[in-house]
Amino acid sequence: MAATQPAGPVSSTTATLNGMATPRGQPTTAWFEWGMDTNYGQSTSPADVSNGVRVVRVSAVIQGLTTGAAYHFRLVASNAFGVTRGTDRVFTTGMKIAAWGDPTIGNAAMAPGLNDIVGVAAGHGHSLAIHSDGTVLAWGATRGDYNNVNRSPSYGQTNVPAGLSNVVAVAGGWVHSLALKQDGTVSAWGTYLGNVIQPAYVPAGLSNVVAIAGGDAFDIALKSDGTVVGWGDNSSGGISVPSNLTNVVAIAAGSSHGLALRADGKVVAWGSEPIIESQTPPANLSNVVAISTETWHNLALRTNGTVVAWGYNDYGQSSVPAGLSNVVAVAAGFRHSLALRADGTVVAWGGSTQATNVPAGLSGVLSIASGDYHGLALIPVSLNLPPYATSLSAIGGLNNDLILSLSAWDPSGDALGFRISSLPANGTLYQFNGTGRGEAISSSGTAVADVLGRVLFAPPPDAFGAPYTSFGFLANDGVHDSDPGAVTVTILPPPALQTAAYSRNANAGFSFSFAGVSGASYSIRASTNFTNWSWLGYATQSSPGQFRFLDTDATNRPLRFYRVTSP
Repeated sequence: MAATQPAGPVSSTTATLNGMATPRGQPTTAWFEWGMDTNYGQSTSPADVSNGVRVVRVSAVIQGLTTGAAYHFRLVASNAFGVTRGTDRVFTTGMKIAAWGDPTIGNAAMAPGLNDIVGVAAGHGHSLAIHSDGTVLAWGATRGDYNNVNRSPSYGQTNVPAGLSNVVAVAGGWVHSLALKQDGTVSAWGTYLGNVIQPAYVPAGLSNVVAIAGGDAFDIALKSDGTVVGWGDNSSGGISVPSNLTNVVAIAAGSSHGLALRADGKVVAWGSEPIIESQTPPANLSNVVAISTETWHNLALRTNGTVVAWGYNDYGQSSVPAGLSNVVAVAAGFRHSLALRADGTVVAWGGSTQATNVPAGLSGVLSIASGDYHGLALIPVSLNLPPYATSLSAIGGLNNDLILSLSAWDPSGDALGFRISSLPANGTLYQFNGTGRGEAISSSGTAVADVLGRVLFAPPPDAFGAPYTSFGFLANDGVHDSDPGAVTVTILPPPALQTAAYSRNANAGFSFSFAGVSGASYSIRASTNFTNWSWLGYATQSSPGQFRFLDTDATNRPLRFYRVTSP
């Protein structure tokens, strides 16, 4: 039996091909076929893998490769039983990343100009990439982007250790990350979020590792002898690897369970998830060549290019589209699934609209990865995908200028500029000069001068409304315009407390009323010292322009102050 495993390390001109052969008690030789397509055309020298019954790790270095190209390869094993060929795999000597997902939490944001990426992986809300020089890039978080803008909170999952190099594989957990080095050791950073919150770590002495996978608060590693080790939180059995598990060629980790693919094409699972007790694979599942899981559902790719899914299915993530075929890779997300087809296109299904919104024109994809609400793909440097403008809403005060930051993201990671596509019907739009009003924007098509995409809106004197006005904008990556995005502006006067607005009931609590703008949202905050303010909730609109808030907790406090803000 022959199992082709991911190549690594890969540089701009060299690559190490990897796989595992199972001699099955017969003298066996193994080699790799490789080339720029599935005709291969080139082979490595045969290697003796002995005559045992356990898997044997096989590796071969190939050189003289073209930078920025894609290569196919597979492991071939030969003995008295015949010749067995492993599944085809692909690697690149340098491509760029395409990303998509929910930009409001930074999943799609990345640094521009990345053209030397040889591998990608995703955590639940962050992303990882390997440069062709063996260094690692990490971005995203629970919230935020690669520049740490509005990140709240960060658990260190993108804080790549200084000096980390010679990396051949990366993996993401919930809020931690792993890197496998060329020497078979593992590095970890970030935090385990489980029954016990603690820094991610690697067991002392862990070595000879060939694959890694991260769960919420635990990790598993595949060793070169085909055994699996686990460490971290075990409250749901995620590291309770079956004692008789051998001949493993691939692994995957969910939130609190593990998967292993054996050399015979069978899948083994252990651990359980809070909302689904068993992750046991279907009884008749066989001929599997790849597996994936991220939270509570699982995907398996079979030798015939079809996909099998099991586990949680509340959003259809385990309902494989009818007729899906010619699949070469799979990636499971939170409540969605991705499949890469042999023609380089990506198919998505499930309930996460952000993660299943695969960019139009995405093609030539080499590999895929998925987080909770985002997807990643390696694509040719020559492929340029159009950007996406992100509509936004903003609230300003009466007779005050409002600074607005236009937002967009580019699936290809290109730097973006902005243009105003339509002017506001009311008020005036200005260029932002770094401190205040610049030149007035008087015509559609005007380029935004600020490098951060900021403009300034000035309402007329004493004008207000919810919403008050809107305008449109486009993002441009130097080649393509995005579809228009909209900025909706609300202008609000200060809320006005009304006569006899207060009411106190010893049982119900304290309530007060105020006048505002119909349709607006008003937040209520409370304090006992004018310094520390706690958000209590939103006021209820009782009639047009009239709002009321009931504080049921006020009966437990001798003195409390309130502040009304919008939103």
